[in-house]
Amino acid sequence: MLIKNIFFVLVLTVSSLVQGQQLETYEVKEGETLKNIARRFKVSAEQIIEYNPDLSRSGKLSKQNIFIPLDISSKTSYAEHAISEGETLWSISRSYGLTVQDIKKANPALDQNELKTGSRIKIPVSKLSKERSKTVNQSITNSRFKTLKHLVLPKETKYGIAKQYGIEVDQLEKANPSIKALQPGQILTIKRESKEKEQPIPDYVGYKYYKVPDDATIFSLTKEYDITEQELKNVNPALKNLGLQKGMVLKLPRKTSTDKVFSLFAEQPLDLKTKIRNYDRKYIDLFLPFNLQKFDNDTINKRKRLADNKLSQISIDFYNGVQAAIDSANALGLEVDLRVFDTRTDPGHLDSLVKKINFNQTQVAVGPIIPPNFNIVSYRLSEKDIPIIAPFSTLKKRSDNTVSSIPASSTKQKALISMLSTIHEAENLLIVTDSADYKSQYRFKYSFPNAKIIPSRKNYVQQDSILKYLNNKKENWVVMTSSDVGIVESTINHLHSLSEYEIREKNEDGEMEVVEVKHFPIRLFSSNRKNFYEDEIDNAYLSQMHFIAVDNSKQLAVEEPTEFMKAFHRKKGIYPNKYCVRGYDMLYDIVLRLAYRPDLDESLRIPGMTNYNLNRFNYQDNIFSDGYKNNAYYFIEYKDDLKTATINSLKDREKIKLDIPDLKDNEKDE
Repeated sequence: MLIKNIFFVLVLTVSSLVQGQQLETYEVKEGETLKNIARRFKVSAEQIIEYNPDLSRSGKLSKQNIFIPLDISSKTSYAEHAISEGETLWSISRSYGLTVQDIKKANPALDQNELKTGSRIKIPVSKLSKERSKTVNQSITNSRFKTLKHLVLPKETKYGIAKQYGIEVDQLEKANPSIKALQPGQILTIKRESKEKEQPIPDYVGYKYYKVPDDATIFSLTKEYDITEQELKNVNPALKNLGLQKGMVLKLPRKTSTDKVFSLFAEQPLDLKTKIRNYDRKYIDLFLPFNLQKFDNDTINKRKRLADNKLSQISIDFYNGVQAAIDSANALGLEVDLRVFDTRTDPGHLDSLVKKINFNQTQVAVGPIIPPNFNIVSYRLSEKDIPIIAPFSTLKKRSDNTVSSIPASSTKQKALISMLSTIHEAENLLIVTDSADYKSQYRFKYSFPNAKIIPSRKNYVQQDSILKYLNNKKENWVVMTSSDVGIVESTINHLHSLSEYEIREKNEDGEMEVVEVKHFPIRLFSSNRKNFYEDEIDNAYLSQMHFIAVDNSKQLAVEEPTEFMKAFHRKKGIYPNKYCVRGYDMLYDIVLRLAYRPDLDESLRIPGMTNYNLNRFNYQDNIFSDGYKNNAYYFIEYKDDLKTATINSLKDREKIKLDIPDLKDNEKDE
């Protein structure tokens, strides 16, 4: 089944011009100061300066007209947004440059799973900053609708607005007869008449939003994203009227494939070694909980005690990988100045430590591992706008300078939903979640209305709860979203036993005998595979059910050691574990990004996905909150022969060899 073609459309309607205004005009009286005016209107002086850049910050002002931003904390204005097919809170918030929470706050009864095509929600227009307003207008400009709305910004003219939409000034005035002079906050109606034949939109599976950097050209975009210039202009009409401009936000379409082989990854592979241009020394700080102070008085057993302390050993393994990455960077002519700090597990010690560190040269920090300690360092570095990367955990508390290097569970769950949406046809879909995990239940029911939710009780799922939903006439797809070992283990054990289910009844002698055997073909999926899958679950069961999991790493699917692993083995006598490899992959990626752009924030925005030994990285702006997040993951499939492999497209997945006697017998009867 092909993914439905989704075309994101921005439709803006306005309750009234009064509600849509963000600013009001004020006539400055002779002798007034900026401070007096700010106090009078209960706004900051900086807010007034933002909309009146020529205004004097000190001294008395001359008589003139200025713009006063409304106090958005007490007076919020709204526009309406009509929901288009396929839109989510995330896509809507991104279109308007707002957060999901902004939209939810304006619509208290709204839940992401209750969005209905054609329904309307409120958009807090006065929450839009100057830059966000520009983004809104740009999104509208790139709409293919003939009639749309434009939010007037300070210093805009009728000529400039008309040019932006490819129309004449008289057309603009004709569509807005009641507006004689432009004022910031007004909403204009834009009516475009097509002068050329409408170009058809090809089959796309959605859009990636891309902010145009300094060095981009139409030619470079067409090559990098495998799209023609005409296709690019078709989905971005602003390009026809304004040309390519720095800072412009473009929609880059993701195409469907004609042979029904849907790639699991929209991002193209990226080799950062081909983009090295900055050979300046790189300055990186590493924060890890070695806890060396615990072993200072035991020099004889120090190595053994370190090995027995799990957190200390993870830190040492990670550090060994980091050092190996620096060696590889040196081989490319890149010099790295690495400072290493022992954070211990004591927040008090760490807080005192970071206050003493001089971060003037630091370009990026990695760690600490423990979330509370990470928050201490990230807060300190946020004051200096230094990015800090979390090596092992997803971040619940974020700021502008934080980077999550592990894909979030919601990201992996959405990836699984996207894959299932592509390949699901008539299979019987069952979802196993924690009883209180309503978000997962809603996500799957929203995407698959006919899916059945298997109830769980605390740490267990009963066999009958599964059996009553299984279908012996078709393939059963069971999706495991729970991370509870009891629920996962009981479900998988039941599924294994139910693949051939014996129905027993008492015979004439009162003994139980098998009267029927039902065969249930089962395939298992999970977006939340944990370590206990190896420790507690029989891999033969997973192989039998052709288990497919979304994972952070491809550790389980490595057929042979990589060059780094072989080199490490030659030097140390052992192969590196997953923590060591992660230290290598992460730091090598960071150094190469700094070798492309000295500002890590800029290099994180490079389109494409980097691939290394066991880890891949595709950093994107975190729309739900601040900072960046890694959206790269692996699909791991368990094969018949107890082997595992990564699958990068649906063509690679192994088909289940269906043997359903019940179904065959029915066909014969018919």
